[in-house]
Amino acid sequence: MKNYIFAIAVLLSGVAASCNKDAEGAVYTAHEMAFSFVNAKQVMDAEAGNAGVVKVPVYRSSRNGEAKVEVMLDEKAVAEGVLKLQTPEVTFKDGEPAAYVEVSFLPADQWKEKKYTAVLTFKEGTHLSPGAEARTEITVQRK
Repeated sequence: MKNYIFAIAVLLSGVAASCNKDAEGAVYTAHEMAFSFVNAKQVMDAEAGNAGVVKVPVYRSSRNGEAKVEVMLDEKAVAEGVLKLQTPEVTFKDGEPAAYVEVSFLPADQWKEKKYTAVLTFKEGTHLSPGAEARTEITVQRK
C-alpha cells in the first residue's frame, strides 16, 4: 500500500511540474552575440614594459564572424585624467573568442596617488553572456 501511495505522489508531482509554463522559452539565444568581462575586479601594474597601456580582456559568446562592442569608462576616472580609454569600440576578428580594451595611463611620475581605479562597462543594451560580468573595476598601480 505504501508503494502505491508513493507512486501516485511521484506521478502527481510530475504532472504538476509539467504544467508550470513560467520557465519555458529561451532566456539566451545562441544567434545573438553576447559579451562579458573576464572578472569583476582586476589589478594591473604600471610598468615600463607595457608602454603606458593596460589591456583588459573582453570575451564573446561565439567565434563566428567579426563583432564589435562599445565600452565606456566611468566619469570619475575621466575627471581624474590619469586613465584614458583608448578603444571605446572593441573589435573581434573572425575566429577570435577574446579582444582587448586598451586603457592608457600617464607616466607614473605624474601621478598624485600610488594607484588609480576605473570602472569599465558595456554600452547600455549590450547582450551579455550567461553568467557575464557586465562591468569590471580595474586598478592600475605603481610597482
